[in-house]
Amino acid sequence: MPQTFDGLGPEVAVSFSLASVAVARPLMMMGGLFINLESVPVGLVWLKAISMFRYSFEALMINQWQDFGTLPCEGPCIAENGEDVLVWSGINPDSASYTVSMLYLLIPLCCYHGLAFFCLMRRARPRQFEGAAPEDDTKGELRRQDEEKPKLTDIPRPELLMAWQNLTIEVQRNEIGKVQTCRILDGPGGHLEPGQLMAIMGPSGSGKSTLLKSIAGIGELPLMSGSSVQVNGGEWTPMMRDHCGFLFQDEQLFSGLTVREHLLFQCRFRMGLYSKAEREQRVDALLTELGLMKCQNTLIGNIGAGISGGERRRLAFATELLTEPSVLFADEATSGLDSAMAYSVCKMLKDFAQGEGSSRKRTVFATIHQPSEEVFNLFDKVMILVDGKAVYQGTPSGALGHYESLGLMCPHDESPADFFMRCVAVNAGEENARQEARENVQKLLGAVREVEVPKVPASQGQEKSLKTSSLAALGALVQREFLLRRRSKILFKAVVARTVLMAVLFGAMYWQIPNDQASWQSVMGLLNMIMINTFMTAGFGLTQELPLALRPAFRETTAGMYSISAWFWSKVIGDFPVDTVAPIVLSSTVFLMAGIGKTPESYLMFVLLTVITSHIGSAWGYLASMIGGRIEYAFALFLLTVFPFMTFNGVWMAKKQS
Repeated sequence: MPQTFDGLGPEVAVSFSLASVAVARPLMMMGGLFINLESVPVGLVWLKAISMFRYSFEALMINQWQDFGTLPCEGPCIAENGEDVLVWSGINPDSASYTVSMLYLLIPLCCYHGLAFFCLMRRARPRQFEGAAPEDDTKGELRRQDEEKPKLTDIPRPELLMAWQNLTIEVQRNEIGKVQTCRILDGPGGHLEPGQLMAIMGPSGSGKSTLLKSIAGIGELPLMSGSSVQVNGGEWTPMMRDHCGFLFQDEQLFSGLTVREHLLFQCRFRMGLYSKAEREQRVDALLTELGLMKCQNTLIGNIGAGISGGERRRLAFATELLTEPSVLFADEATSGLDSAMAYSVCKMLKDFAQGEGSSRKRTVFATIHQPSEEVFNLFDKVMILVDGKAVYQGTPSGALGHYESLGLMCPHDESPADFFMRCVAVNAGEENARQEARENVQKLLGAVREVEVPKVPASQGQEKSLKTSSLAALGALVQREFLLRRRSKILFKAVVARTVLMAVLFGAMYWQIPNDQASWQSVMGLLNMIMINTFMTAGFGLTQELPLALRPAFRETTAGMYSISAWFWSKVIGDFPVDTVAPIVLSSTVFLMAGIGKTPESYLMFVLLTVITSHIGSAWGYLASMIGGRIEYAFALFLLTVFPFMTFNGVWMAKKQS
């Protein structure tokens, strides 16, 4: 994930954060409780029109005080009846209508969700290099062909030869007040044939992951003009992602699912052309093949709880093997594993490349930092990167001879892989060692030979997707969302405890408020507190949850399993029950304990307004999360923008200021 508000840029992000203090606080003040709306300066009148708290507070006040009757009092009276209370609050009783105010509440509800969706689409926009062929408009048609479903043993995956040339990426960096251009990738090229496993090696920061993602077409940084990635002699297109699998270092697995449930949901996204029985058969085969059958009903859990690290890695591998992809990209697949487990993972990659148990061979890329000699010898090809440049590309057995031909002799007691890395460690060790490494790199670069790419007919094979339809994907996402929420006992207990506590607290503090002159201000305070609490509790939790959910969502949408819009609306649907039931319980309890209404109609309207306010708070939480992208940013944005909305309520400042 980017380090600032993605899609807006760091400068705009800082500006937005600062502007939220100056702009959002006035919006909260326009709610109608903190300041009388008739006393707002002319230049700020427009702010009250967009404050959701204003309409919520007005609707609650109208529901409570319209046609209320007389307020008993002894001595001077500020408000003799309900209409006087409305006038004191800056609400015109002649034109007051909670129906109109409620309709106005629906506008921010829709707008906030729409803006959140727009920000999410900006954040998740596809990245591809300049000159990449556009996605085929017939993709959706290909997915829906009314043809005979392929047999499970005949998943239509062609063998693909991958070739890349002159891959170059430049970024601007600000170092000590000076903007400098830095090349992350500096022209590496090469090819990999079906049945081969390539290791992309290099020191930390050498560009291994960037190269891998660029070849896969999922890089966050655009490739410069002249860069080229070809598949079987033809230009790479986004449709080719359907033939690719991506195995990343940090497995984005849902802790609340079992191993089997995870694979079944992945099947629903990736293998929509197959029946339920065929998908279950595929899952059973992979569970058996990868030794996961014994833990199939175990919750995945978090790291340190649930399945083991090795089982997590095998589960991630099984996820990508579901559709037998033609090309597999593994980023730091052995990171954090012991030598035995690292060898086991690389052996699985090797067997997969060579087509073990299948009639087709696959093309497999793997970035790896410093493999053992045993692991190193599993690879068919090795590419060594230093500062974005390829200093060697060839077979593991040929690497040692190549180094020795340049006068770089490997000690007998040192692993060749360790030796290769030590020779090019330009940013590690003492200055003498770094200088020697820089000289070694120059020798290696001077001996680099251009790699010839085999000529193959320009074809991309059978471009047919097995994935499910958008509607079916939405259904699967909603089902997964509800299952995860049901399994999250801590979250459920927190929601119940919070709702009951606030309901009892408000009910006890405002127990059976009498309908007299001395108590009408208490009613106003209660209505305001209900509104604020409902809004805050609905939105605040989302700023802690949604930024964490973005990463696995982007991971799955990048793989083409479903659209980002399907994920967004599945989250909204998943939040709907809590955002509806919790305010119903809260408002019903408070209504009865405080005795603030006397008719069924006023009760129903009170509950309905509270529910709408809850959904508006949820929508605002979505907006803050989609703009921020990270918990700390979303949290700050939510608070900085909510308090100004709240302040402009119309009562918490003097009725007349001018």
